[in-house]
Amino acid sequence: MTLYKLTGGVHDGTANTKLSVIENSNIATSLRSNTNNLIRQLQDRSVVFSADGGEWAEAYIDADGQKDSVDTALTTAIDCIGEYAVGTSNIDATVYTITTTGFTTVVTLTVGDVLIYKKIPFEYRSTNAGDAGQRTVRFVVTYTDTSSENLDFTFNATPTSYTLAALELSNPEKTVDTIAVQLAQANASADGDIKNVNYLTSPASALIITHDLPSGSFSSTISSCFGSALVAQWGSSGVIKYKLTNATEDTGWLTYNEVGTFTAFTSEPTKCITELSGNFIGIKGFGVLE
Repeated sequence: MTLYKLTGGVHDGTANTKLSVIENSNIATSLRSNTNNLIRQLQDRSVVFSADGGEWAEAYIDADGQKDSVDTALTTAIDCIGEYAVGTSNIDATVYTITTTGFTTVVTLTVGDVLIYKKIPFEYRSTNAGDAGQRTVRFVVTYTDTSSENLDFTFNATPTSYTLAALELSNPEKTVDTIAVQLAQANASADGDIKNVNYLTSPASALIITHDLPSGSFSSTISSCFGSALVAQWGSSGVIKYKLTNATEDTGWLTYNEVGTFTAFTSEPTKCITELSGNFIGIKGFGVLE
């Protein structure tokens, strides 16, 4: 929409760029609010999208998302429990067993770097479902300024298969010296183990989240859209882009929180690909409005 300068109540055919900027800003703010509220609703429950299309969103309550739209096989961003993040994984795949009633350090990971995401994911399980005693995982994080903090996670007789969890730093932008992994059990048979402790350092490249779009999400002749993310962690170098594609057509990368235009499709898009890059970036969900 073009807004024109008025002279004596009649526009002179000259675009009023100042008002256009204000209008575009207000539209973007409204669309962003609508999209983020849809994502927030999806964090709590599944919702029904309008049958006439024009809206889609996903909340990352698990690796697949609330609407099961995330194609994990084509996703390179890192699942951090309720969020997808960007970073280079540093995974310790060793299985560490919980065997003592007092805290025992099973490994000390030397980091010497800033962790660019606040969460440290790992997998855990109970290996004795018959004992409901508490199992505790503790990360003792020591920073290069000699300060430290303890991050604790507890579980009981379940789950008995490996399940993803994450502990969260209170100072995610400080340089971490070491992470000491400590384990403890309430009694001698409260058995369990953990593996794949993963801390994230500066990324080598951008990472993506690939979503499969339900049929009818958008029109077959879509030529503009607005995409937004519910951001969990943000850094000054962060960049979020996205695109819609089908087997033969592609919008090209679009900037989030802006209305993007592109050559009209001839059939409806089937995928939404979100790209994250930069330090300290993670999102809880993504949505697109036509």
